Amino acid sequence: MVDKKSGRIYLMLYVICTALLVSSLFFGRLNTLLPNFVALQLSSPRLYTDSIVIGGVNGSILNAAILGMIAMSTVLLARIKPTGFTVACILLVIGFGFAGMTVISIPPIIFGTWLFAKIKGVRYKNYAHEGLLAFGLSPILNQIAFGNTRAFGEYGQYMMAIIVGLVIGLSVPPIAYYLGLHSKNYRMQFELAGLGIVAMIFYAGYRTIIVDRTEVRDFGMLRSMVGEGTNLWILFIIIFLLFLLFARLMNPNARADYITQISAKGNADYISAFSFSSILINIAIVGLLSLIYFAVTSTPFNGIGICALMVSIALACLRLNPIHIPIVLAGVLLSAYTGLYPLNEPLMLFGYVFSLGITVIYKDTGFLYTILAGILFNYMNIFSQGFFAGLNLYGSGAAMGFTIFVVNTLYQAINTKEESHL
Repeated sequence: MVDKKSGRIYLMLYVICTALLVSSLFFGRLNTLLPNFVALQLSSPRLYTDSIVIGGVNGSILNAAILGMIAMSTVLLARIKPTGFTVACILLVIGFGFAGMTVISIPPIIFGTWLFAKIKGVRYKNYAHEGLLAFGLSPILNQIAFGNTRAFGEYGQYMMAIIVGLVIGLSVPPIAYYLGLHSKNYRMQFELAGLGIVAMIFYAGYRTIIVDRTEVRDFGMLRSMVGEGTNLWILFIIIFLLFLLFARLMNPNARADYITQISAKGNADYISAFSFSSILINIAIVGLLSLIYFAVTSTPFNGIGICALMVSIALACLRLNPIHIPIVLAGVLLSAYTGLYPLNEPLMLFGYVFSLGITVIYKDTGFLYTILAGILFNYMNIFSQGFFAGLNLYGSGAAMGFTIFVVNTLYQAINTKEESHL
């Protein structure tokens, strides 16, 4: 049984998934919902593709809602007490559902993760979070099963997709787990860096094994497939405003408590350390700030935009103080001033949201190093994308982890005093 606070957190996630599920009935004709959903499941998207282009608005919303329900079910069945990492993983899965991840591609990964836990003689809960992050590699399965290649035959490619899914489940979670094990304050950031490395390996394997080079070139395109914007931003504004309202109704002193808790020194896990009202407020503030950023940069609210929004509120659960966002953003914008890409391009958009994960270093390194981190991150994000190709989201996640490692190492090298051994 979960405690009262944990139950509320799971209820919050359930409300988000349910709101998406219900809204799928109203964004498009009802008789197109299931056909659009099926079309998305049988497509071969990259994890940098607007799912709305393939499955329509309604099919994409339904896909993301079911993915969120599945992700939440895995941690509930594992009887995991939710932390910031737990909530962030589930929100990332929902977001990735708008950017290429499909429901049909994740069962082999779940089974592979469960199988690894059995081999190690531990419970599935030990690797449940990493299993959720591994879902992000699932578009590889769709590419193999439903892409234009026929290197393994019509049925052989389906079997190969299942095998690859098992391999992902067997290999990715332990790699990510051991990278994040000794990084208490930056666990998700370091695990995403590890998953980025694995993404490069899988992409290299894909290029090596698949014979049809036409499909490989398509898989490796850096230009994402994006559609027109939608009115879904209205739904999220309503959700965020309701979060603020519920926080106030549940706790008359919610505002004062939030200010006290967010201003506290240290790097305590927000989900564990904050009151539930403060959790709702922090998610709402970060979500609304992201929507404002999208509006200022004229970012269309399509599948890519929705995914980026979900990434931002996922990171809001990981020691993200909204006050520190402008500091990192200053560094990102300084490097973006070189004009390599417009700010509303998907690459720069994911650069913005993943840069939010860097704000956590402010308490450890200070103002100047945080700006430096923003500059370094943006360049690393831009110039590393060719290594990740269709898995560009992991390129941004990996850049986030590597940036924190480099800046922290630089800070320690400059500010740590050497002891005399004389």
